[in-house]
Amino acid sequence: MLDLLIRGGQVVTEGKVIAADVGVVGEKVAGLYAPGTAPEAAQVFDAAGRYVLPGVIDVHFHCKYLSTVHVTFMDDLAQATASAAHGGVTTIIVFVWGNPGEAPGTYLSAFLKEASELCYTDYAAHCGVRPEMENIKRLPEAFELGVTSFKFHYDYRKTGGGRMTDDDHRLAAMEVIAARGGLAMFHCENGYMIDYLEDKFIAEGKVTPEYFYPSRPNLAEAHSVYTTIVLSELTGCPVYIVHLSAREALELIVEAQAKGKPVYAETCPQYLLLTHEKVLEDWGLSKVGPPLRTAADNEAMWWGLRSGFIEIVGSDHAAMTVAAKRAAGQDIFKIPFGMPGTETMLPLLYSEGVVRGRITLPRLVEIMCENPARRFGLWPRKGTLSVGSDADIVILDPEVEWTITAAELHAVSDYTSFEGWKVRGKPVASFLRGKPLLKNGRLQVKPGYGIYLPRKA
Repeated sequence: MLDLLIRGGQVVTEGKVIAADVGVVGEKVAGLYAPGTAPEAAQVFDAAGRYVLPGVIDVHFHCKYLSTVHVTFMDDLAQATASAAHGGVTTIIVFVWGNPGEAPGTYLSAFLKEASELCYTDYAAHCGVRPEMENIKRLPEAFELGVTSFKFHYDYRKTGGGRMTDDDHRLAAMEVIAARGGLAMFHCENGYMIDYLEDKFIAEGKVTPEYFYPSRPNLAEAHSVYTTIVLSELTGCPVYIVHLSAREALELIVEAQAKGKPVYAETCPQYLLLTHEKVLEDWGLSKVGPPLRTAADNEAMWWGLRSGFIEIVGSDHAAMTVAAKRAAGQDIFKIPFGMPGTETMLPLLYSEGVVRGRITLPRLVEIMCENPARRFGLWPRKGTLSVGSDADIVILDPEVEWTITAAELHAVSDYTSFEGWKVRGKPVASFLRGKPLLKNGRLQVKPGYGIYLPRKA
């Protein structure tokens, strides 16, 4: 007998859309059955007229955690994962940074303890790498804790709390990571170029929003992507470019992949749908790094998703409030970075991607569920509705038409850069490891239900 049967829906998994009923026993998928052929079940969920998807994995996630001093985001792990769950996300991977001088094992362990008490969703971690050679030697501590992906900054020398690395730090760390089968992740914007341009504009009194995009030009991103590819060749370390936004950078990734190099990339909804005009409109509420760019860059990112050169979409959720954004005044270079995004990611990609014919529904599941699980060592436990996989299941109603407003979202942020967007399609229910997570717009579990997912290289 099944514990749960989700019947009547269209199941989307591993490149197919099929009429099937999903059976669950305990925390696992027990079978996909032709309609009407499943065993009896203790609980039945009617998914008629809806799509049944694997739970979304948000691999690009920021929030506040108490163990690190230099974290400016407004939501803690409970608040952030509650927002994620309302958007159909069942697993997050959080960027975890220690304080200056702190060993990887120390700050990762502190994060994991806090997360175990607060997370609604399942969770994993990326390890942030600082320009500290002694702690770079200690990166094996992360592998011992099941953390196999590592984040590097080329930029934020002024505002990143000492996180910006140089090539010597990157090479040393990538040798350690490659030797253990890990993945190096890069925020690709040349910080020296950006600092020069920003200082130049400030000296000239040009501190209004129209100067933000020119201070972080496309070529600054492309330059760092090129450097990353070179470093990958030198060390044999696979590399992953986070939040790709510039078409010139995509061209370099296409060239590298055509040569068989282990160079991978993600983008985010904001780089598919918004332009720098939004930053002018809201005076920096939508200030993010890399910056929102142009419609031509948006179209290049969609092309990258369709063609497979960009394999993942993550949210880059970094929740801020209007008050926090405005506290720095009107100077665009003093306004903090970040915007919320995890809750609106799936609805936007379905409405603007699938409904508008930019990507197919199976491709959406690939880039938000399957590829994240494969790239980050969670496959086949996560990302698929296959027998033996975790029963992480999202019910998407394709007919719901609604308008995105901050007032009806569940993030700590009191604004969204997609305010007023009319979308079609919405996650209306979800299950995490076979247990109801979201039902009738309400979370069904308590903080701490989410479990840690250690990963193998």
